[in-house]
Amino acid sequence: MKQSITWWPMVAGLLLIATSCHTKSSDKEETLTLETASLSTKAFMNNDTAGLALELTLALSYPADYPDRHILDKVRHQVVVDYFPEGADTAVSDPDALLSAYAADYKRFFLESESAYADVSGEGDYFEAEPWYNDQKLLVRLNEGGLFSYTVATDRFSGGAHGEKKYVNRVIDLTSGLKVTEDDLFTEEAQPLIIEMIQRQLMDNYELNSVEALEEIGFFDIPEMSLNTNFYISDKGLTYTFNEYEIASYSVGASDVTLSFNSLAGFFKEGHPLTAYINAD
Repeated sequence: MKQSITWWPMVAGLLLIATSCHTKSSDKEETLTLETASLSTKAFMNNDTAGLALELTLALSYPADYPDRHILDKVRHQVVVDYFPEGADTAVSDPDALLSAYAADYKRFFLESESAYADVSGEGDYFEAEPWYNDQKLLVRLNEGGLFSYTVATDRFSGGAHGEKKYVNRVIDLTSGLKVTEDDLFTEEAQPLIIEMIQRQLMDNYELNSVEALEEIGFFDIPEMSLNTNFYISDKGLTYTFNEYEIASYSVGASDVTLSFNSLAGFFKEGHPLTAYINAD
C-alpha cells in the first residue's frame, strides 16, 4: 500500500505530461507558422528623381513551417501563385528573395513600359506625369482549426485613366493543402439560394430594396450573377469579394458580402472542410 501511494503521483504526473504534449502537438498541426517579409523601394525613369517615379510597397506573410512538409509545400505554392500572378519561382522558400525578385521584375516593367514612356515623351509637362505605385499585401484572415484563409490585396497604378484595386481571397484546407471551393462546401441545390442571399445582402449594404435600384447606382448583371470562388473565412463568417468591373462599375469599386455561418447552416454538405472550425465555436 505504501508503494502504491508513493508511485501514484508520479504515474499521474507522467500521464498529465503525456496528455499535455499530445494537446500541444495537435494544436500545432492545425496552425501554420508564418514568416513576415516586407520591402519598400522606388525607381525613377531615366534615373531622374524629379521625373516619373515608381513606388513599390510589398508585405507578405509566408508559410514557414508545418508538421507535414508535403502539405506545407502545397500551401506555399498556392500563396506564391496568388501573390505573384505574373509568375514567380515556386521552388524558392525565402520570402525576402521572392519579394526582391518580384520588385526587380516590376522595376524592369516600369522602365521598359510603353505607357510609362508615353507619360514622359508627349507634349505635356514631363514633371506632371502621375507617379506609378504598387501596394501589395497578404492579409491573414484565419489560421486555426485546420484552415488557412487570406486575402492578397493589391492597389496599383501603372499609367492610364485610373488605378486598380484587386482582392484575391483564398481558403486552404490544412488537412490536404488544397484550396476550398463552393463545390466542397455547398450542395448543388443550395448554390442558387446562396446567390439570392448575396443579392439581398448587397441591397441591404446600400439600403436599397430591389435589383433595379442596384443597377441604377452602377451595378450590372445582378440577376445573372454567379458564385465566383473569391471568398475568405473569418470569425464573422464567409465573405465574398466582387472586384472592380465584376458586377459593378469602377466608381462603385469592389463589393464585400459577408454571410454568417448560421445563415449558411442549412446549405453545407455533410463533412465539409469548415466543419471542425464551425463546430468548435
